[in-house]
Amino acid sequence: MNQMDYQQHLAGPVRKLQIIIAAMLFGVTAFLILALVLPAEMLRGTGPASGAPIITYMCAAYALVALVGRLALPGLMMPSARARIARGAPSSGPARQMQGDLPPELLATDAGQLYGVYATMTVIRGALVEGGALFAVVAFMVEREPLSPVVALVLIIALALLFPTRAGVERWFTQQLRLIQEARPPRE
Repeated sequence: MNQMDYQQHLAGPVRKLQIIIAAMLFGVTAFLILALVLPAEMLRGTGPASGAPIITYMCAAYALVALVGRLALPGLMMPSARARIARGAPSSGPARQMQGDLPPELLATDAGQLYGVYATMTVIRGALVEGGALFAVVAFMVEREPLSPVVALVLIIALALLFPTRAGVERWFTQQLRLIQEARPPRE
């Protein structure tokens, strides 16, 4: 299967990833807007009881962890995934489940194997960031600290930057497929 064939087959599955990330973005953004427009009296918390916004500090710390995880995950996942694909070993676990929408002729290719890894990585990275953004919104609802919506907004932007564009996915696949070919032992 040549490069154009796999790109054509990936359009539908990539569209599903776009819908997943868009749904994450919509949910957390709607929740943030709701928290910002509701008066404090309608919310359970009206500020920190002890004077220290502990929940806000915790959400800011988690936000840092989520952003580092979002950036570090590809470097942690991809070397072993490329090595597995180069050896010809089949996908397992979540990556295999994410390949369910691919046509059978694509499943047997490096691109098909790579899609499962890409989809798994995209969803995990999105969930890390979305969780932090939701945490920040809840912190704002409880403590009404102005730092919390800022943290949520930063994480929403980080989530939006994960939105898979067709050109970006094709660029990523081209790079990863080249690295897989370089990792393969020479044929005799």
